Amino acid sequence: STAGAGKKPLANEGHPLLSAKTVAALSPLDSALIATLEQGDIALVRTESLLKLSKLPYRQQLEAIDPTAFMPPAEAAALLRSGTRAVGALTYGWGCGGDCDPDGAYLRSVQAALRTEELAHIEVLFWDYPSLFQHPPGGRRTPKQEAAFVRVPRTAECMEGPPPPTGPCTRPLVRSACPGAPLG
Repeated sequence: STAGAGKKPLANEGHPLLSAKTVAALSPLDSALIATLEQGDIALVRTESLLKLSKLPYRQQLEAIDPTAFMPPAEAAALLRSGTRAVGALTYGWGCGGDCDPDGAYLRSVQAALRTEELAHIEVLFWDYPSLFQHPPGGRRTPKQEAAFVRVPRTAECMEGPPPPTGPCTRPLVRSACPGAPLG
């Protein structure tokens, strides 16, 4: 893990975008997420891997293409536990069922955001399509994948924050692991 390395903040140094008081108040929300991460129900995608993609694959595809794209469960839980807020989360309304980004516009937008100084501290990202098991085209999740998928909703709400307003989303909303704290 690179948590705490280089220019990334250490847990006791605070966070460049959030006050120490805010981080302290929001950190208890992480406990449910830590348990889910340790189980592997949610797979956090390394930002360095997202930056290399030209098309966003669903989780099972990304596991087959590049298993190193995901931070291992214990390491992901430790990173969240560290308090550095290096775990990001992304949420937006899908334009169509089956593929959350058919033309790659969201991926390009997220890649651009992750390249900014403001989001340079984010090491891994929760993005439902590559982070959660999906029904493959023309198929179904395996029973084990389905069990993992149904355990996630309550903890995913902590990652994503409140549901987006009803209506079309025109751009992705990148959020920190802190509910309700939009970053870009």
